[in-house]
Amino acid sequence: MGKICKNIRAKWNSDAMLRAVNAVDAGRLSQRAASERFEIPKRTLRNHLASGSVVRKLGRHSILTREQEKDLVSQEMNIKNKPEGIFNMDEKGCRLTLHHQQAVLAQKGVKRLHLVAPEHAENVTVVGCVSAIGTAIPPIIIFKVQLGSGGPTILGSKS
Repeated sequence: MGKICKNIRAKWNSDAMLRAVNAVDAGRLSQRAASERFEIPKRTLRNHLASGSVVRKLGRHSILTREQEKDLVSQEMNIKNKPEGIFNMDEKGCRLTLHHQQAVLAQKGVKRLHLVAPEHAENVTVVGCVSAIGTAIPPIIIFKVQLGSGGPTILGSKS
């Protein structure tokens, strides 16, 4: 069974990092000696020396800036106050078929038949959209298009 590690990350603070970076920059201590004296991992000290930052940050780097995060939070608060602006959309693929009785011609007494019939099914996509307060937008049915020399045309339409 492996060791259980509890809170061993970032035992140092920004003040200790600042003193360690200043000592290394001034040439008073090597990176290894500063790491041992201020109890900062060597790799962490090396990373902070390279970046020039002494701020203590855990985890991955954020993609958004602080201003973008604040804007996102304020927009989220506006959305919570206006549920009519929240919509959910879903799509479903369907096959449209024409059901009709097929005439079968076979010899008398044959127990197994193989029907060869053209496929009359067409794939369509049905899209529905509803808001958080229950307002529904009429569903949209998307049919297959046929690409021709004059651009896309809807199958079955007269051009």
